[in-house]
Amino acid sequence: MAYDTRNIQDDRDEESMQLLKKIADMEIDDFPSHIIEEIKNTW
Repeated sequence: MAYDTRNIQDDRDEESMQLLKKIADMEIDDFPSHIIEEIKNTW
């Protein structure tokens, strides 16, 4: 039986969006300082 990988990808995209929304709702102070530095260096 073949998997419909599109549904699996959609589920992962949905999980990613929910995680991004949670992160966006967090205060920047909630992040450990090394993660903030890594984000600054990446962007």
